Amino acid sequence: MIIRALCYAICAASLLRPLKAQEAGPFPPTFWAVGAVDSDAPFFCVALSKGGAGRIAGTYAFLNPVRWSYDSLTGELSLSLSHLDSSMVRTFRDAVGKHVLAFDTLSHTVRFNVVLGQTIWILGSTLFRAADLDAGELAAARRLCKTGPTR
Repeated sequence: MIIRALCYAICAASLLRPLKAQEAGPFPPTFWAVGAVDSDAPFFCVALSKGGAGRIAGTYAFLNPVRWSYDSLTGELSLSLSHLDSSMVRTFRDAVGKHVLAFDTLSHTVRFNVVLGQTIWILGSTLFRAADLDAGELAAARRLCKTGPTR
C-alpha cells in the first residue's frame, strides 16, 4: 500500500511539469529545402538571412521577396510572401490547422510552429530543416539553390 502511494506521488509530480517537444532557440533554422525529389517534382528552398530578409530559389522563386520574423518564446516562424495570387491565398487558407499554424489573408503572412512541427509547408511542398536532410540531399539542395554551407 505504501509503495503504491509512493508511485502515485512520483507519477503525479512528473505530470505537473509542462511537456515540451523541443526548446525554442533564439533563431529559427535558416535553410529549408524539399527532401529527396524525383526529376519531375518541383524543387525549391528557402534561405533566411539576418535582418528579416529571405529568398526562395527554385520553382517558387517568383514569390520573392520574402520577409520573415521569429518568436523565440513560442517557436513561431512567420513568412510574408507578397506575390501570392488568389488561388495561392485560397490554398494557404485551406491549409490552416493541417499544414500551417495560421495565415493572414491581407498581409499574405503564413505562420508555422517550427519547434513542434519542424517542417514548413508551402503550396503543397514540405520543406525540411538542413539538419534533417541527409548529406546528399543537403549538398544537392545547396547546389540547386546556389547557397554555400552555413558557417
